[in-house]
Amino acid sequence: MTQSGRWHAGLDLAPPSLRYIICYTLLGQIMTSSWKALGRTLEITTIVLLVLAVGYLWVDTDSEDTLEPQIASPPPDAKTESTESPYQLPLRRSADTGTYRQPQENPPSIDVTQPIELYEPMYQTLPAASSTIPAGNCDSVGASPAAELYESQYQASSASVVLKIATTSPEGSKLMKELRAGAREIQVRTNGRVRIRYYGGGIMGNDTKVLGQIRAGRLQGGVVTPAALQRIYPDLSIYGLPFLFQSEDEVVYVRKQFDERLLHGLREAGFVSFGFAATGFAVFMSTEPVRELGDLKGKRVWVFEGDTISYTSMEALSLSPVTLPFSDVLAGLRVGLIDIVLVSPIGALALQWQTGVKFIADIPLVYGMGLMAIDVNAFNKIDAADREIFTEVMTRAYCHFDKTNLIDNKEAYEALLNSGIQRVIVADHEFVRIREIVEASNRRLAELGFFSETLYEDIVDYVEDHRSQSR
Repeated sequence: MTQSGRWHAGLDLAPPSLRYIICYTLLGQIMTSSWKALGRTLEITTIVLLVLAVGYLWVDTDSEDTLEPQIASPPPDAKTESTESPYQLPLRRSADTGTYRQPQENPPSIDVTQPIELYEPMYQTLPAASSTIPAGNCDSVGASPAAELYESQYQASSASVVLKIATTSPEGSKLMKELRAGAREIQVRTNGRVRIRYYGGGIMGNDTKVLGQIRAGRLQGGVVTPAALQRIYPDLSIYGLPFLFQSEDEVVYVRKQFDERLLHGLREAGFVSFGFAATGFAVFMSTEPVRELGDLKGKRVWVFEGDTISYTSMEALSLSPVTLPFSDVLAGLRVGLIDIVLVSPIGALALQWQTGVKFIADIPLVYGMGLMAIDVNAFNKIDAADREIFTEVMTRAYCHFDKTNLIDNKEAYEALLNSGIQRVIVADHEFVRIREIVEASNRRLAELGFFSETLYEDIVDYVEDHRSQSR
């Protein structure tokens, strides 16, 4: 092929925007260079265009617009090594090197280690108590029923409802393992009529993006924080108001009165949930020590995207809030974009943020929680009997998370101190100054309608009642 032929072939393969750039470049060459120099330019440009075109076609044929991503986690038969403590990161490390791809025949919805036909006896008949357990009521939830209770074998159903649920929780974490175990139990006990497909590790984006995909129908649910649902159901974030609680006992006392009320409100707003999983108190973790109110002035603090309440509270403390997705926070700490993060110890370890900070302030700032939220219309596509199974299994799982997370959070706090992070003691008078500023901010937010003022006052009254009883 002649030079002119190669030039036309390469230009035809180029995108329109690239064609314009090349044409303008060549026009300049015509005006400033000799024809000999222009000929050399044409040859070089043609070669570059051909390489780009071949590369573009190669990538395009291998890509698919699908919600079936490959999970970078060991296959079921991979040998793994676990550290003695789950809080010594990395939390779980593969003994083999390299990145693994989940086999297509074992999609990420079910954590299969053996063919399902090998599990006998399997779940078939529900115990009578399962239909009486309301979502969020941990007092009525017992231990996971033994497989021996179900005498009939598993019979897969040809028709099934698949719920696609995303979360930022890391793959391989304790949460993801137990959620997948619950998904397997649901699939087996419903004879395959209900299946859950989890997308962990934030591969579907942060909580805000997950909710957007739920609205678009590409996902049916997410494991999220209450802050992510502020715009959908503002009252759900009320437990996370800074300085609303000062002890675990206060939280337990209040939640017994208000959990079911909040879950009912969330359902009215269009989402089904199965209880809250407490993560414990979030604290200030920083690159410089925070001992008093003045140490906060002008410092840049990370705030969850869309969390208007925390953003306003941090501004009241003269902090400069910076909103970033979870995936960018650690890099922000390391390059100096962020000075302070407000996070629970267990969350800091799971996300490895402890590697970007040096100090931890001993102040119970915000009580953190997580929950599973499923679109009510998608959930109602499941048969009534299967919905009862789903509710029982997930309510039990979240009751378990709610108890064990608090123990894990205390152990994680000790692990942070053992890793070299320095504990900073805040004087009582400085603690009172910080609390008064934030409480005034909370009241202003209630008056402005960011959440129910009546609900806020009711919870505050219960907190004060508990404190008076404890004196």
